[in-house]
Amino acid sequence: MKRTLKNFWLKESLETDRTPDHSSAAEHHRSGRAFGATWRDDHEARDHKAAKVIVAEDFDAISPPQPPSPTVIDSFSGEIIATAVTADVVETTDAADNTSTTYQLQVGQSAQGTLGFVGDRDWYSVNLVANQVYSFALTGTGTNNVIDPYLRLMSSNGLTELKFDDDSLPGNNSVFTYTPTSSGTYYVAAGAFDDLETGQYGVSVTAGARPSFDTQMGAGVIDGDRAWNTTPGTGVSVTYAFRQSAATYTVSGSDISTFTHLTATEIAAVRLALQAWSEVSGINFVEVNPGGY
Repeated sequence: MKRTLKNFWLKESLETDRTPDHSSAAEHHRSGRAFGATWRDDHEARDHKAAKVIVAEDFDAISPPQPPSPTVIDSFSGEIIATAVTADVVETTDAADNTSTTYQLQVGQSAQGTLGFVGDRDWYSVNLVANQVYSFALTGTGTNNVIDPYLRLMSSNGLTELKFDDDSLPGNNSVFTYTPTSSGTYYVAAGAFDDLETGQYGVSVTAGARPSFDTQMGAGVIDGDRAWNTTPGTGVSVTYAFRQSAATYTVSGSDISTFTHLTATEIAAVRLALQAWSEVSGINFVEVNPGGY
């Protein structure tokens, strides 16, 4: 790291932050990875454990950074409801993008599918009852996921778009509620923003105002789609160092003249924090210039 790590903390978060930083003159490094999430059955207490994320960031005495606010998975309730470990329906051949689709979702089920080419949309029929509230969710899943899913609900004849959503869930994922005025067959259309992406996705339909996810869908919401490595999920080495003198450059909002190097106790604390983080994240922190620079 070009500048000294001046502080670190643990924060509660559900958002994976694996922001790539290829610049040796980076003003800060922030590393995070969500872990320990608990998915409980629909009949049990509906809650989750927020991930512990170590955040290390540099600051000066005048303008210390503020930890970001935790990301909430469910904008309706702040809860995750997991009704199944795996999807109930799996798209094995490409689903049609019209009312001729052979894939059907029951209320309370989820499906896993793939957008196989740019412009692909996969339709699933679902039977809805008039005046009943339903929740619909679409997330990218797996390592080859749809980065920016786009969810639509189509009318019984397939000609009218009744509702749509792009980014109401974290990670550019989609969710909305809808109350039909008449009972019948409707169509859930899984796609991507501007129909420009391919990849794997999960989609669900749930009775009530809270969406439900299978395990892959839940993981897709947490996934930040960012990594230091070209292959997400693989380990990486990150170098860091402690400055002994002020940098020759400055950044907006910072006063370099106030620089003071870390004490031996502070350096030891940072090393312990990075070691603890390395044990659970797959990130290997390598100290360079141990004498300072």
